[in-house]
Amino acid sequence: MRKQLLKNLCAVFLTWFTALFFLPQSAQAQDKEAYVVKSSDKTTLTFYYDTQKSSRTGSNVWGINETTKKNGDIIPIWAGTSRQPEKEVTKVFFDVSFKDFRPTTTSKWFQCFRNLKDINGLDNLKTTETTTMFSMFNSCINLNSLDLFNFNTEKVKDMTEMFKGCSSLSALNLSSFNTEKVQDMREMFKGCLSLSTLDLSSFKTENVQDMTEMFKDCQSLKSINLSSFKTENVQDMREMFYGCSSLSSLDLSSFKTENVQNMHKMFIYCVSLIELNLSSFKTENVQDMREMFRDCRSLKSLDLSSFKTEKVQDMYEMFNGCKSLTSLNLSNFDTKNVQKMGKIFSGCSSLSTLDLSSFKTEKVKSMYQMFRSCQNLTSLDLSNFKTENVQNMSEMFNGCQNLTSLNLSNFNTENVQTMNGMFNGCSSLNSLNLSNFNTKNTKLMEAMFRGCSSLSSLDLSNFNTENMQDMREMFYECNSLTTIYCNNTWTCSYSGEMFYNCTNLQGAVPYNASKIDVSMANPETGYFTKKESTGVTTATLDGDANIQAIYSTNGRRLNELQRGLNIVRMSNGTTQKILRK
Repeated sequence: MRKQLLKNLCAVFLTWFTALFFLPQSAQAQDKEAYVVKSSDKTTLTFYYDTQKSSRTGSNVWGINETTKKNGDIIPIWAGTSRQPEKEVTKVFFDVSFKDFRPTTTSKWFQCFRNLKDINGLDNLKTTETTTMFSMFNSCINLNSLDLFNFNTEKVKDMTEMFKGCSSLSALNLSSFNTEKVQDMREMFKGCLSLSTLDLSSFKTENVQDMTEMFKDCQSLKSINLSSFKTENVQDMREMFYGCSSLSSLDLSSFKTENVQNMHKMFIYCVSLIELNLSSFKTENVQDMREMFRDCRSLKSLDLSSFKTEKVQDMYEMFNGCKSLTSLNLSNFDTKNVQKMGKIFSGCSSLSTLDLSSFKTEKVKSMYQMFRSCQNLTSLDLSNFKTENVQNMSEMFNGCQNLTSLNLSNFNTENVQTMNGMFNGCSSLNSLNLSNFNTKNTKLMEAMFRGCSSLSSLDLSNFNTENMQDMREMFYECNSLTTIYCNNTWTCSYSGEMFYNCTNLQGAVPYNASKIDVSMANPETGYFTKKESTGVTTATLDGDANIQAIYSTNGRRLNELQRGLNIVRMSNGTTQKILRK
């Protein structure tokens, strides 16, 4: 009886004890909440996790998950956007109470805090449960340093735009970052203009799929350690190092690029880069290489012999402005699917040789400024070029001032609409074979041969100008030109200074400095010379073979067939004797 009574008393006591102590504490724990207080003077933002939210004073008090929509962007209610930045807060403080809170997101927490200079109490921000840090410090343009050594990022999957636009940030400690679950690093450091060094040797990137613009415009960055980067799952490296203008070297030997589809502008404006070893790059899935090395003006050599380019469709401006390049190995380039080659070698002013024997150009639509300002090129073999789909050849060889000869007899130009400035400034050119040019659809030839001061004759007998609109300055300053072979009378709307300073030109009549427009483009009363029949029958030529070079019987190279016996080298490798009557 006594034992039973004692047992009942113990049970009552235990129930009373639990009610007195445990239940209030449980209720108290449930009342804790994370919130943000903006001070009365609006300059300080403090993060708390306690039960005192209702008693806090300040200009604003917000729950940690409160959001608003600004300019279509859903953001924390205290944050800003590029159009409506937060300009009042200069300090952020994490209260000691906040160390017990475990946020699952810190996305956009300090986005566009334009005047934020100090973040204190970061030790109290525990990120063990955080899965996204998207745009966390985006556009904090007055932050000078960030020490994130205490950050636990083992669950973070998204670091997109995390430090984007932190233009004053000169010190950034990420040495403790665990990035093995991160999938997206797009624009992570974009616009960090003041960072001079960045040690990412601890980064694990095996799950990252996107590195687009990751270091774009890090213009002060002189050193970057990417030795631990594993990039086998990355699909996009577009503009990755865009504008890293202080980098003189870049070790990408650990990069695996077999899944990358886009390398558009990857190294554009890396103007101080002296060497770049891409021998480990696998590019079989890349479709876009536009402007990939544009204005890498300090690079002296580039070996891309390992590149597989069969899926690439766009090479527009790929090497444009690489003015120090003296060696460029493209021996394995397969360009059968490329549609755009405009400006691909424009401004490669130190290249003296260029082997394009592997190039397939049957799908190319634009060759605009393709070799513009390649002023040290002395020869160029384009005998394998197929140009039936090309529509634009404007300034294709503009400024190739050391080219002495150019055989374009294989060019099919029936779809070309513009040839403006095509040979402008080719001042050493003394041989130019355009015998197969079909210009029936061409509308613009302004300055086409301007400054070709070494040419003595031109055979334009196949030129058709029925759709021509502009021939201004077409032969401007061709002062060595004596003969233009053409049996047709040309017409066009604009022809000012067409034959300016062609002082040695003579056709049906001698040159007259007061008559230099299209009215003189005819063989009866103008400066053209009728071309006589060669006397060569089609049976003399072999199938689709074209004439590649013409020589006299004593071995002297000729611009065209002369009367008598000619030795002719054909495009199929044969040599023939042709008698012109």
